[in-house]
Amino acid sequence: MRSLCIATLLATATTTAIADTSTTIRAEPAKPGHLAGAPIASKAFGRGRIDVLDLEQPELGEHDLRVAITDGTQWWGATADLAVLDVDCGMGKCVHAALDGVTVDVEAGVAWIRIARVAEIRHSDPDARDLDRDTRATAVIGCALPQAGAAPRCALFDPGVTSSSTVAIHDTTLTVRGELAPQTVEFAF
Repeated sequence: MRSLCIATLLATATTTAIADTSTTIRAEPAKPGHLAGAPIASKAFGRGRIDVLDLEQPELGEHDLRVAITDGTQWWGATADLAVLDVDCGMGKCVHAALDGVTVDVEAGVAWIRIARVAEIRHSDPDARDLDRDTRATAVIGCALPQAGAAPRCALFDPGVTSSSTVAIHDTTLTVRGELAPQTVEFAF
């Protein structure tokens, strides 16, 4: 089973560092072709559609959430996947995470996919049990919709599940509020 630490490190390589209060995430072009996975959320726009797909991988104890976009003639897959680990234990604690909902909104030529997760964090050491907690956090995938046959561009922000946070979206800016200082994340499409 992959370690939550590794998944968090991989996620922060493409998202913001915890200490940053402001950052920009550059969107990458989606790749042409079809993606595997069961649809869990969809949204139509014009002649096109956005699907959020769940590629369940029970052998890894995770769900990989992927975004597929069509303009009605061609399909693309976003390059950023979000791994939602079911259970991961290590270093004296276990994190039980679950998907709490997925929403897709289209505003001003951008698709905003919000992926809400809940987690229970439990420590095996009785002296550390005061650190046990339940968290709620929302990851966001933003995709500029395809224009004139050009590939959509997508970016991912994942705050992780080790602390609670909320995300507000205005234009292409996310405001993330949680246990630490608020963060501003700009998506550059």
